Amino acid sequence: MTRFAGDYRRSKLSDEGLGKKYTFLVSVREQLRELQDAFYDQLVPLRGDGSLMMMRGLVDQKTYVKLMRFNPSQNRDDDLPVDSIQWTDAQEFSIRVKWILGRQVRLPQADETNQLDTDGVMAEWLDTADTDSTAPIVPAIQSGEDQTLTATSLDKETQSAGLGFRVLVEITSPEAK
Repeated sequence: MTRFAGDYRRSKLSDEGLGKKYTFLVSVREQLRELQDAFYDQLVPLRGDGSLMMMRGLVDQKTYVKLMRFNPSQNRDDDLPVDSIQWTDAQEFSIRVKWILGRQVRLPQADETNQLDTDGVMAEWLDTADTDSTAPIVPAIQSGEDQTLTATSLDKETQSAGLGFRVLVEITSPEAK
């Protein structure tokens, strides 16, 4: 794909996003079924909407590293939620989950997170437009020393040990097809 893009620079068939998707999927091809199963095991349906499922907990470090190939967390442990995540990293993770599952995946919106029991120990990134400079968060109930995590929105480049995320997957019901 790289050679094609170089040889045919004006072609409308050359797609940087498609090349990135292909490269990623090739890199996880041996783990694809395992990754799909792991994600579906973590999803719970939202009340009143059978087409939306959200992770029951925050993305853990083990899962994050499998997809992103690095761990930005200050408090390292595979089973702990990944922390110190910028909004753009959470978005990139969502895109990679979308490629793995073949479904629409995004960060949840505030009203969607209210439908799940959360421990409130970590603040969570929420969905917003890519062009916005800030993003909404679900504030941490017990924010500890980091008082910025009691806000309702933060700069997308904010990183904090008390800031994580989860993803929402849009599941289309068979009747809707």
